[in-house]
Amino acid sequence: MAIAAGYNVTNLYVEINGKAGGFLSSFTPPTHEVEQIKQAPGPGGEARKMAGNPKIGEAAATFSIAQEGPLFDWVASFLRMKATEVNLAIVLADQSFQAKRRVDYTGCLITSVAFPALDAREAKKPFEVAVTFQCGKIQFAKGSGKVSAAVGTKTKSWLTSNFRVTIPGIPDASLVTRVELPKIMAKMAEERTGAMRLPTRHYGAYEVAGLATEHAAPGFDGAQAFATKVLQDGAITDEEYMDLTVELLDPTLKKVLGTFTAKHAAPKKFTWSVNAKEDRGAMTSRIDYVLEELAFERK
Repeated sequence: MAIAAGYNVTNLYVEINGKAGGFLSSFTPPTHEVEQIKQAPGPGGEARKMAGNPKIGEAAATFSIAQEGPLFDWVASFLRMKATEVNLAIVLADQSFQAKRRVDYTGCLITSVAFPALDAREAKKPFEVAVTFQCGKIQFAKGSGKVSAAVGTKTKSWLTSNFRVTIPGIPDASLVTRVELPKIMAKMAEERTGAMRLPTRHYGAYEVAGLATEHAAPGFDGAQAFATKVLQDGAITDEEYMDLTVELLDPTLKKVLGTFTAKHAAPKKFTWSVNAKEDRGAMTSRIDYVLEELAFERK
């Protein structure tokens, strides 16, 4: 019997509600399983096992922030805490962009969005968005036709090493060498009905956490004075909350590609260290923040 020839999947393409969403850098499919139910042992000592409710796990994907269109719009709505359910399709394509396999996920809700750390020392790392989501149903099908991106963009322009930070209270924020952007997470509430085997989901509480800045040695005094002033008395007043902005720049460091705004942020921890192996033993510092919201605006 002849063996069907295999194919290489070199392109991961996504559709959102039937519209072109662009390409993914990586994709981890959700698991599809059932809950295992164990009964009490019988007279012979054996424990019977039965299949319970079906369960679909969490999917994960990464994509370039340079891609505009329905996929990023979906992520942006989650940042605003106004995300809605979408029907999403992952198309597996070969090196010629010929679709080989299609997997449809219905009733998808984002559960988290994360961004890479911005580091002035990482000169060649592209800026990619990491998103996780849950879905209500999975359907497999054969692929057909060719795939193409929704919008042509210059992905290479968006690098994690090109950024500018503004922190009210620190005069020279240009001495920030690294920014850890916060992660946005949502808790899901599930409801089950007798007529449906899979649960219906809706959003519960949102959480935004993980914002931090690291400062070079020349910026130690400014960072220390700013954090100590806020933290010294052990209480943060309304006047001490501020909006911290991070601008993503093009390779010339002149054009702003997009801006993150950490709203209602304030220092919650200040740490410092000394690298004794260096001749001058430079002091560096780090400030961790609390915040309420993270907004993003593409220029």
